[in-house]
Amino acid sequence: MRSASGGADVTLPPAPVIGLVIPAIRALSDVARRARCDVVLRRRSGDDVEVIAEVSPTSFVDVREHFTSSGDTQITGELKRVGGATRPRGMIRVAGQKPAVFCDVTESQAKTLASYLYGRVVLQGRATWLRATGEIIDFRVDRVVDYRVTKFSEVRRRLREAGASRWDEQPNSEAFLTGESGEAAG
Repeated sequence: MRSASGGADVTLPPAPVIGLVIPAIRALSDVARRARCDVVLRRRSGDDVEVIAEVSPTSFVDVREHFTSSGDTQITGELKRVGGATRPRGMIRVAGQKPAVFCDVTESQAKTLASYLYGRVVLQGRATWLRATGEIIDFRVDRVVDYRVTKFSEVRRRLREAGASRWDEQPNSEAFLTGESGEAAG
């Protein structure tokens, strides 16, 4: 993004507002790229016109390089929507993050995710997040994790089968795991 003075300028607002600004820069940068032009934002005051900002096709790339980090991760949340006419995307509400996380998915993943609609979902993939806030602004799904709620009694049975006979020594293993027994787990 260039400032009104014409020089390269990637200064963004304070952390609480940054999550609102970056999607707008991304959208304007996409428009500029598709139209092969710069998008100029102006403010009119009477007869005066002031250039506030100029967004180029590469502005979002510049912002992303300076203000974000990327890495492989796993997210858990409630799937609110999935699909799309031109390219499949999902929308997930993740605890601790106000804006929903929008993610890129394949058509096959979208079909799998459809059965999780309005339910809990676990996704593994590549995230891009704001360094200042930790907010995820982009997520590409590599794998939909088979997530099922399992009763504690079933978990305990499976642990026993796997050789964790120590569970047999715990009079109330559920209280032990949750820390309600007063003993430290482990």
